[in-house]
Amino acid sequence: MAVQGPEEFYMQVELSGYKKAITLEMVANAVQFNVPVDDLHPFFTDFSDVRGDFEERMIYKALKVDPKSLSYNHAANPGNKSLLFLAGMRGSGKTTELAKIAHKLHSPQCFFCVTCNLDDGLDINDMEYMDILIFQITRLLEELSLRNVEIDKGILESMHKWFSERVKEVNTAITREGGSELEVKAGTPSLLNFLGISTTLKLGLLGTKERAEKIRTELKNNFSAFVVIANTFFEFVNFALRQKRVAQEILFVVDGLEKVATKEIRRCLIEDELNRIQKIKANTIFTLPLELMFLKEKLSQSSDYATFPFVKIKKSDGTLIATAMARFREFVYKRIDATLFDSEETVNRAIEFGGGSPRGLLRILENANFWATCRFIIPKHFQCRLCKTQGIEGKQRKSNSNKLG
Repeated sequence: MAVQGPEEFYMQVELSGYKKAITLEMVANAVQFNVPVDDLHPFFTDFSDVRGDFEERMIYKALKVDPKSLSYNHAANPGNKSLLFLAGMRGSGKTTELAKIAHKLHSPQCFFCVTCNLDDGLDINDMEYMDILIFQITRLLEELSLRNVEIDKGILESMHKWFSERVKEVNTAITREGGSELEVKAGTPSLLNFLGISTTLKLGLLGTKERAEKIRTELKNNFSAFVVIANTFFEFVNFALRQKRVAQEILFVVDGLEKVATKEIRRCLIEDELNRIQKIKANTIFTLPLELMFLKEKLSQSSDYATFPFVKIKKSDGTLIATAMARFREFVYKRIDATLFDSEETVNRAIEFGGGSPRGLLRILENANFWATCRFIIPKHFQCRLCKTQGIEGKQRKSNSNKLG
């Protein structure tokens, strides 16, 4: 049986108390809109066939995966790594959809999927691409260690030596200004020892801004060498994964960019760092906030780009789409027992207010429940300011979805 990674374990522990509401008191817990679920959780609802022109096979095609067998032929793609930017509005369900896809592709015939949630592992108020790359390497090492995947000792020695030199240079810069050094335990080069070094660097990036800048500067000043050694390491890992029949290659899923504090940081992470991102030769999916859609043409020149739309619940003439409404009712009833609504029409009204956004619908249900004063959620509970605002946002999302289409 496969060993779970720390993020998988954390998600399952976090979701263990995430149960269907059978009383109004339980609704708030069941509709937490900032807690994504994976496809193994009872709350999971598959919206993939009601998202208009968007289909999973678009993702598979970009990743060079056979959509029928869900297999990846590494021999047919030597050195041809996939870089996919997936753009969509916040609340559209990107994280849940990607978790489902990663679960499907995480297999001996396909990928070793490593999810990097930026808002969980890095400082969303101060972030650069060097931080993300160190985070990716650290997450990969964590997963390899947990699955007991042995990596060539020679490449581990090279990685250990190179990163130890970088830490030494960073410490020299830190002590020059009277700061305390990064602490790295001495030891024989190994996967765990290298994990210790990368974790130290990641924690250093979470420290003071001055310390983070010194780490970034050292890595950027040596980026050409960083690229060579990182790409070499990834290829040795891919070889080990195939030997162990764990997977064919690595696939990084870098998610949570929309949660980074400011638009300027988010723009810089992609537009200003695109050249560096493209130099890293590992299959990678980056999620993008909708505001960065203006980069589509630039990103599409040397990578793949796709948009992830909201669920379309109405036709152009205003007629409700039955299949989409039914899927949203399934989404609601998996979380809240039908007896807590006075009628199905009340549920339909909440869905319309949500405008095709799963997260938006959860926010509406949470606030309607707050105002509920009887045994049921009834239509008047949707008259609060948030619900009305959400309805306006839903109309805006519909307009944006038309543009995306």
